[in-house]
Amino acid sequence: MKKLQAIIESTLLFGVLYLVYEIMYFGYMFVVRMGIINRWQWVKAADYSQYKLEQASLYYVKDHPIEYTILCWLIISGILAGAAIVTKGQTLKDMSIRWLRPGDFLVSILMGLSLVFIVNGILGMVVEVTEWDLTYIPASMYESYSLIFLLVTVGVIAPVFEELFFRGLILGRLSRGFSPSLAVVLSGVIFSISHLNISQSLFVFPIGILCGILVVHTTSVFSAMWLHIVYNIANIYLAKMSFFQYNSLQLLIMVVFGTGLLFFAMNQVKLLTPNT
Repeated sequence: MKKLQAIIESTLLFGVLYLVYEIMYFGYMFVVRMGIINRWQWVKAADYSQYKLEQASLYYVKDHPIEYTILCWLIISGILAGAAIVTKGQTLKDMSIRWLRPGDFLVSILMGLSLVFIVNGILGMVVEVTEWDLTYIPASMYESYSLIFLLVTVGVIAPVFEELFFRGLILGRLSRGFSPSLAVVLSGVIFSISHLNISQSLFVFPIGILCGILVVHTTSVFSAMWLHIVYNIANIYLAKMSFFQYNSLQLLIMVVFGTGLLFFAMNQVKLLTPNT
């Protein structure tokens, strides 16, 4: 019964997130469409002038997803804040919002850095063999936004919101009906699916698993936030610099180095006692 309840609650929460996301998406597209018609200055649609109105709106929104995504997370955060007020703070406790100790912080940073090497190394080798286009940030986004803007929004703001929802709320609900290990895997799968993009799903699935492990061991969602922030910032910057343009041997060395760093960090996690 507890397992069924955990699945239903997690599915409903994900459904609310998806519904808000879709509302923000179509709402933003409507605003952009009006902006193109009325030639609002903030809608810089000159690059889409060769398209008809509907196509121009669609392509513009596709190349500028951060605005409506941040709006989506702000609305979700407002809902969570309201729930916290109604429950007199119990929602915050359920989401593992607790202070992070220095040892936990250092482990989070190390695990984030290790993932950068492992994931980029493995996917780099996959690209060499298959010639698939596996990129963390589409090239068009670097044309639509400045590097600083991406580092702040995708690198910092998005991980904070995502960890509060997926490792705070979703993982908390799943942990009521499943073992910690299975709850971590399920929350990681949901997190991966939520990106609705094969390339990004491959990049973020390892984050979901390791962030879940950190939250279980440290009992603080802030540990997951720091891992996620380090991983996002590093990938955004390195992708912009075209840093990972290496041959197979170099990519293999990166994977081995990242794996060693990850095992070292995970060993430290086992030594840390949960906060009380």
